Amino acid sequence: MDEVYIFTWETNSANAYTYGSRIQKDLNGAVHFKNELHPVGQAIYSWRNMSGNTAGDQGVRASVVLPSLQPGRAYHFVLSADATPQDSIGLTLDFFDRTGTMIEHLVFTEREADFVYPEGTVDYRIDLVRFNNTALTFNWLLLLPSDCWKKYAIVKNDGLNTLALERRGVASPQTIKLIFQRQHEPLDVGYIDSKFDAIYNVLLPSRYMRSDDQLEAYLKELIHHFKTSWDAAIQVEVQGIGPAMKHVLMLFEPLLKETQVE
Repeated sequence: MDEVYIFTWETNSANAYTYGSRIQKDLNGAVHFKNELHPVGQAIYSWRNMSGNTAGDQGVRASVVLPSLQPGRAYHFVLSADATPQDSIGLTLDFFDRTGTMIEHLVFTEREADFVYPEGTVDYRIDLVRFNNTALTFNWLLLLPSDCWKKYAIVKNDGLNTLALERRGVASPQTIKLIFQRQHEPLDVGYIDSKFDAIYNVLLPSRYMRSDDQLEAYLKELIHHFKTSWDAAIQVEVQGIGPAMKHVLMLFEPLLKETQVE
């Protein structure tokens, strides 16, 4: 299976520019950032791998955040963000070889674009950069292989925290796969199974896992929202990733069968 990566803004992250900044995060994961004194051209937020030495200097833990990409392969990104003024933010991508020398520096002002992961790259970083914005709402950043983007349309539902991939040119998906897993910050992974017309990645926030009542209410809302699409399918396959998902599927599958009987 190919993968689609969902980058989010990690709460209390050392990768955010916090000096003089007002940062608020809502329940759906959207981050509202404001800092008119932030230097133009500098990163508002960075996604990067942090070595032990760098992490020690900043008083945080070492971490590997960025997914491994395939050298020479084309990738497509989609940035969901609202900025004031409209075109006042951008993305930069920096690629480094094994000596730490920068191989390539890319600057994007578009909300979506393609790029090729350079040969010889062993590390890279992604920066959300301020040009002249006065306010910003950041939702998420998606990254996936360009050939997958050409085959599948992507629909991100922030309220239900789902990532749907629907095969382009197929009005009514006949084969559907649902993949349940826990939500993570600052990187989630959705999966693209090419055997199916549509793949629904359900990224469960921890707040829905606190009790069966909360979880069941969420699952009923999920089924109600997607019922029309799922009822038209001749095959619906359900998968859970991680030990906690066994219990989720135990609650979900009877609820789904109830709606299919109705």
